[in-house]
Amino acid sequence: MRKILPYLCVFALLLLSASPLYAGAIVNKSNQSADYFRTLARNAGTDYADIIVYNPAGTMKMEDGAYVKLDLMYIAKDYSNTISPAVPTLGGPIGELSQDEPSIVPGFFSLYKSGKWSGFFAFTIPGGGGEIDFTRGDATTVGFTANATGLGDLAPQSSKGESIYYGYTLGGAFAFNDVWSLAAGVRYIDAFKEQTLSVTLGPPGTPATVVDFKQDADGWSGFLGVNIAPSEELHIGLTYFHKTELDFKTDLKQDGTGGAIGTVVPFLNQGAMLQEDLPGQINAGVSYKFTPQLRVESDLTYYLEKEATWQGRLDGQGNSWEWSLMGEWTFNPQWKASLGYLHSEIDVDQNRILPQAPELTANTIGGGAVWSITPSWDLTFGAVKVWYDSKTSTANSSFTFAPAGTNYEKDVWSVFTGLQWKFL
Repeated sequence: MRKILPYLCVFALLLLSASPLYAGAIVNKSNQSADYFRTLARNAGTDYADIIVYNPAGTMKMEDGAYVKLDLMYIAKDYSNTISPAVPTLGGPIGELSQDEPSIVPGFFSLYKSGKWSGFFAFTIPGGGGEIDFTRGDATTVGFTANATGLGDLAPQSSKGESIYYGYTLGGAFAFNDVWSLAAGVRYIDAFKEQTLSVTLGPPGTPATVVDFKQDADGWSGFLGVNIAPSEELHIGLTYFHKTELDFKTDLKQDGTGGAIGTVVPFLNQGAMLQEDLPGQINAGVSYKFTPQLRVESDLTYYLEKEATWQGRLDGQGNSWEWSLMGEWTFNPQWKASLGYLHSEIDVDQNRILPQAPELTANTIGGGAVWSITPSWDLTFGAVKVWYDSKTSTANSSFTFAPAGTNYEKDVWSVFTGLQWKFL
């Protein structure tokens, strides 16, 4: 047991950084609203209340009034680790290990705009990504157990985790004139990560070793945005979000190692601290209305990951970026439809990829419609499909214990809806 403790402790720490990717970067997530999924480009948006978290200065181009918007996104996600050559386990070749736990992501936005100023508040999920559940284990459990014990057959194993960053955005905007508007505010992040690891390290009948722990962190940061409108047809949005410093505090809920885990990795002691910031980002977008019916927008989002403090596996990784292009057609005052394309370039070395939630470059197609039921009510709906590049490790990972030749793949799709109410 003493020989395998270092492997078990490091493995447990790695799972705390599980961060399933839908759209966004290594930790940051850009899919914070239904209208983002509908268009995949919101950095120069000036229409619905969700632009609070994409182009807050653009709220000055909305009609006067109060707005409340609620969005829900159902995200189906299938992550897999295929180990080659196969390792005998569970009575046969290991083959593909996978998880298909879905997530439901909410977004809430409220805005009041009057004349030359606006005030707003939003609740979103700007980091993390929900739950993962590998019921037969993954590349890390296989590699770690084989390395630690030298056994040919591996007993049943599993890993289950959850990672969510709750974001609360508060701020306001001011219009200097018809061309220039400025926004500023603060964002509070309340993050948690939880992991349960179960590995059987011995012959049949040996009790499973279980480690169950949680980490919590919170922090404040600021943002600054500008919207430039040289004409009624052209809008340029620029927003900078500063990084949020996050010091995660450990709560060791169950320790199957009998207390030895803290002697190997000190910051897994009860109450210990581990820093992993939410990186800053720069949102840039250009929107142009070619005709009263056709609007086109192109966005670039750059994530300042190397400026964040990350301990361990992700140290030195990044910077990731995204580019998108969308077209929106207004049929009449009641209906509009959109189609968007997004490329997400994720910069993580193939031997540092997290098997539980592989960070992979992706291409996304999203589309949907807005039905303006009345002048006060707008209903958004649509669907998204993501295609990920696969990556294969070239060496046994010193960070995740995944064996050389492990192939990482992901398959994600989503349906979403949102409802906005304008009053006053």
